[in-house]
Amino acid sequence: MSSNAKIVLRKKPNKEGLYPLVIRITKNRRSTYQYIGHYIELEDWDEKNIRVKKSNSNSDNLNGLLSLKLSEANKALIAPQFENKDASANQIKKEIYSSRNSSTFFELAQEHLDDLESSEKLNRLSTDKAWVSFIVKFNKTKQLSFQEIDERFLKKLMLNLKIKHSLSETSIMNILVFIRLLFNRAIKHKIVSRELYPFGTDKIRIRFPETSKVGLNILEIQKIESLNNLSPTELHTRNVWLYSFNFAGMRVSDVLQTKWSDI
Repeated sequence: MSSNAKIVLRKKPNKEGLYPLVIRITKNRRSTYQYIGHYIELEDWDEKNIRVKKSNSNSDNLNGLLSLKLSEANKALIAPQFENKDASANQIKKEIYSSRNSSTFFELAQEHLDDLESSEKLNRLSTDKAWVSFIVKFNKTKQLSFQEIDERFLKKLMLNLKIKHSLSETSIMNILVFIRLLFNRAIKHKIVSRELYPFGTDKIRIRFPETSKVGLNILEIQKIESLNNLSPTELHTRNVWLYSFNFAGMRVSDVLQTKWSDI
């Protein structure tokens, strides 16, 4: 099926209340987004004509840039390498932009979050958004190159997460796993040299603490089943928990999506 690229203003403002200009790539009704690094006021966007209004003092430069970026994307979409190939929107975007070597950590992080959203992996999206927010708070700016993420940076980040945010060792390790994921992606896309990789045996090691799970015994389960004088909310919560328990620990996301017709 055909694919297409279009300039859009994403309706997700940043902390300053400005909205990002992006290239939307669509294939088989699935879309992914490439941020171009510029944000504008909502009232400065001409939805009908797909351009920045004159009310924005930088409208001419922005419209010229948008035209250039859209042209680049469309040329890549009709290039021979995509002919007779059933590539997804995400694969097409990677082909178009993989040659860029100037992406920052947070630009790559945003691409990762957009991919999760497009794939409807909402649980993972929520978790990884939280990890990104902690890194932004520590760095105090979204200007962060992969070259800056060295052992010293990671050690200071870990200390900050533990002392200032009181995160558990497991959460801190999960944030390092997230950074390692993006760092490996940056190496693959030749954004940063493998020689600068800050993880490994003689560098930053990701070690999850040992945990022990203590299960409830049959008497404790029976006490939960026989609880009385519960409020409607507490009763519903107890029943949802028991439903999950009786199905061998069904994931809560599956429990919440269960319909009467599924039973």
